[in-house]
Amino acid sequence: QAAAALDAARADLNKIDAEIALLDKRLRDCFPVAPMSGYMTDKFIDPGELAGVGTPFVKISRLDTVWVKVYLPPADLTGIKLNDRAEIDPEDGDDAVPGYITWISSEAEFTPKNVQTREARADLVYAVKITIPNPDERLKIGMPVSVTIP
Repeated sequence: QAAAALDAARADLNKIDAEIALLDKRLRDCFPVAPMSGYMTDKFIDPGELAGVGTPFVKISRLDTVWVKVYLPPADLTGIKLNDRAEIDPEDGDDAVPGYITWISSEAEFTPKNVQTREARADLVYAVKITIPNPDERLKIGMPVSVTIP
């Protein structure tokens, strides 16, 4: 009879331990943690707002690798390929930063409005994405740069 009471007490203890573990998890879920390190670049909800499961709170951007999109006329496209080297000059007085071509658009488009010269805005161009390792975080999001593809 004492053995049965001991087994029942152990079962109750295991049940209580499971309930404590569940409550600990629920408490931890009240304090979200970012899945990676980085900089908060956008906020989607305000303090006190209710958020559903899976609702993003903020946008986190990493600066250890950044990219820039450039637009090239069809004539310049024939001389480049994926993984070709590019030089990115942030025009801050320091040396240019190396990058490499990681994407070349397969479709021509009209030059976006944010391109600097009025003459170039009416031309058809191809978008090219250049990825830049940025371990010292020298380059920032939205920073204007000049790009040279040798």
